[in-house]
Amino acid sequence: MPDRARPTAPRGLGKEGRKLWRQIQDAVAPDWELDERDERTLLAACQLEDRLAELDAAIAAEGLMVAGSRGQRVLHPAAQESRQVTLAQHKLLAGVELADPAAAHKREPMSSQRARRAAEARHGTRNGLQAVG
Repeated sequence: MPDRARPTAPRGLGKEGRKLWRQIQDAVAPDWELDERDERTLLAACQLEDRLAELDAAIAAEGLMVAGSRGQRVLHPAAQESRQVTLAQHKLLAGVELADPAAAHKREPMSSQRARRAAEARHGTRNGLQAVG
């Protein structure tokens, strides 16, 4: 299959979501294209990337530690939400088929390849908090 133009990011995505869309589309094997399920999964992951950018902005503006209900210092609620959103996003990205499973390396399970390629494509797309655990 000849090289083809990668689909443009869907409308409604923010800057970070569009950036992730392009990175993942660029990671798709040249002889492969995402099916509708993969594109919907990728869109959901990109929407979460925009959410992560919003959470990071809240933490940057207000600090990682904020005053709790009794004035005590507590972890910003956005930090906890960021961790949960990141975990959900990683699960979504691991489900995106970036290459033809029939052409996969025999030594590495396809799920590992998908997770690795999606993580490589996403690596460094945002600064700030990273997933823990």
